[in-house]
Amino acid sequence: MILTNLSMTRIKNLRIDHDYCQKQVASYLSISRSSYSQVECELRELQKDEVEKLAILYDVVPQYLLGYIDTPIPYPKHFKDEVKEKLNIYDNKINSIFNKNQKSRL
Repeated sequence: MILTNLSMTRIKNLRIDHDYCQKQVASYLSISRSSYSQVECELRELQKDEVEKLAILYDVVPQYLLGYIDTPIPYPKHFKDEVKEKLNIYDNKINSIFNKNQKSRL
């Protein structure tokens, strides 16, 4: 998917606003942290399924992530519930990595 500088900035700002590190989001997307870093640096494009997962994670429509609209509209609940059920494993991965990161900082 073609992503603009605006969409990369939005994706990075959403990650920061939700207090996720790159490693957590990368795990959620099932990609390496370096691949995710390349996304934020505009060196790698997101795949359609990755945009969809990020939209669900940040509760915004994909059009907002891609820079097509300027107002963050919440992701439609009926679609989110359907897809979230399939993505529960990724939520568990994020929590697991987050907990490991917290323990290693102590």
